[in-house]
Amino acid sequence: MQSQLSQALSSSTSWAPSRARSIPSRGMTSIRTNPFMAHRQAFLASLWKGPGSPGSFPLALPQRSTEMSCAGIWQQCVCRRRGLSTPPSHPGIRVLSSTPLERKHMGQQEIGSPQLIIDGHTIKAALFDLDGTLLTSQGHADPRTVGSIKRLRAASVLTGLCTGRGVANIEAHLEPWGLIGCLDAYVASGGVDIVDATLTKHERRALLAGTVIDTIIEHFADVPATPAVTIDGVVHALEASPTVRWFSERERMPYVVVPRQRLSCEGQPKLTFMLDPSHMNEVCAAAAALPPDLEASGHPTAPYLFEFTNPGVSKEAALAVLMGWHGWSLDELLVFGDEENDIGMLKAAGVGVAMANGCDAARSAADFVTHGNDENGIGAFIDRYLP
Repeated sequence: MQSQLSQALSSSTSWAPSRARSIPSRGMTSIRTNPFMAHRQAFLASLWKGPGSPGSFPLALPQRSTEMSCAGIWQQCVCRRRGLSTPPSHPGIRVLSSTPLERKHMGQQEIGSPQLIIDGHTIKAALFDLDGTLLTSQGHADPRTVGSIKRLRAASVLTGLCTGRGVANIEAHLEPWGLIGCLDAYVASGGVDIVDATLTKHERRALLAGTVIDTIIEHFADVPATPAVTIDGVVHALEASPTVRWFSERERMPYVVVPRQRLSCEGQPKLTFMLDPSHMNEVCAAAAALPPDLEASGHPTAPYLFEFTNPGVSKEAALAVLMGWHGWSLDELLVFGDEENDIGMLKAAGVGVAMANGCDAARSAADFVTHGNDENGIGAFIDRYLP
């Protein structure tokens, strides 16, 4: 994988896994030029309509990615459904109203008595990492896996995602992944955002301070990696490096080049460095040399990504909050993961399952190891224990 990506980053075409469709790099991606974005906009338009709403979608097509992301359109749709003129403020706990929109894209359900017992643990919630776990190397969810997750929900188990991706990125991809109506909750941005549709709650936890972001970027000035933050579904990067362009195409996320001050002018869920995998050791060494009292925690999340978050943020801490909302313990939680940033939750959960394609440390930390993400690993495990 690393050699394939390295070759792609040194050429003018974007890289994709061997069995995935290769998408040529087109630089700046906008909703107008990206077929996926246009399709998504049409889908969101269908959600917009309601009592007293106009008959046509009231948002003009943006000319460039900086004008409005799909996430921004989605958020306006949410506001329309809730009767709000502007998006609600985000810090702290945000209690969301129960609306048809939320039920449609998250599959809100009543949680009854769970019917899944694994290794003596009565499982009340199951959360899945995305990349390398629920998603295949082609970047989609195996229909067999989706079917098993639906069976799990039918057994009154709360189901959700626990990922480093942001809320906007998740919601923009639920339909193409085939996960509409399959999820009750998700932990996003590595634990910064906790969303539970069954309780209509959204809590945003500690952000990475702008001053800390500025310090890290300055420290990494001579490191071959591009700093970026994602705001409303748009990647804001310091430069249009080959990795940034490749990432934008792969994730179907628009990007824009901004000055350094834009990245650090306010707190962010995380700071991401995008790099050629051959430079990962150099990036890790630079991260280890940061001041020990700096309020940031960094780790690789993919061969081409190194991410910093607030040290008080982690997947396992967010999962403890989510379970606590329901009066459940982590002992009643089932999780699936594959990378170093999943180790904490694999250890903390009552049942932690690593993918066969996962890193050695993740497999060692897990209670079970299932098949790889290209072999319906999640579905195979669920079907083994679900009556």
